[in-house]
Amino acid sequence: MAYSTVKLVEAELRTTTEFSSSTNPTLLTVENWIDEADSYIDATGNRIYGISDYEDKLHYDGEPYLFVKHSPLLEVTTLSYNSAVPGDAEAWTVLTEDTNYIIDKDKGMIILITSSFTPKDGYNRFKVAYASGYDPLPFNIQSLSTKMVTLRVLNSLITQNVNERNDGGSISVGDISIVEPTSYGVGSYKQLKDDIKDLESSLVGGFRVYRYG
Repeated sequence: MAYSTVKLVEAELRTTTEFSSSTNPTLLTVENWIDEADSYIDATGNRIYGISDYEDKLHYDGEPYLFVKHSPLLEVTTLSYNSAVPGDAEAWTVLTEDTNYIIDKDKGMIILITSSFTPKDGYNRFKVAYASGYDPLPFNIQSLSTKMVTLRVLNSLITQNVNERNDGGSISVGDISIVEPTSYGVGSYKQLKDDIKDLESSLVGGFRVYRYG
């Protein structure tokens, strides 16, 4: 699940034409830059913001709460309990939601209903398959990915223009044209960099989720 799209980058840039195999940068290059920006965002925020599937084995210490390793929790596909004694082969029984457990999605927590069964303490007592991530994707994550790629495109175009000694008026390489300074000038470029800095800081200093709507 990409955090941005080529169309969003084009809109941020206010391009006069679409990226394609013949533009500089090419459509494929911009798509790759989006993937790289998304990976950077995940690493910086120390979490995966897109929807992904996971399977965890969890220890049990007697408290009727289990926490998955990735949150927020979207859904539990299966939760299984290992009833084997230590040293024996694992013996898994699939549990039933609302009968054996309930979930707290925001906290990434599974609450066991121990009146329906009595789990034993021990390692790898539970195995949970689940989906985690944000649905819909937070707006500031989408915005950060879009702006990071936009800046990368601009820097690529500026470098190309300098190399071709094409100064002033506009940034134009191949079929991609970004009007400057009247439309995308120094002020817009600086604001773009400031926006990226602010959005990136929110990942490190206490990320808040801004949803659509």
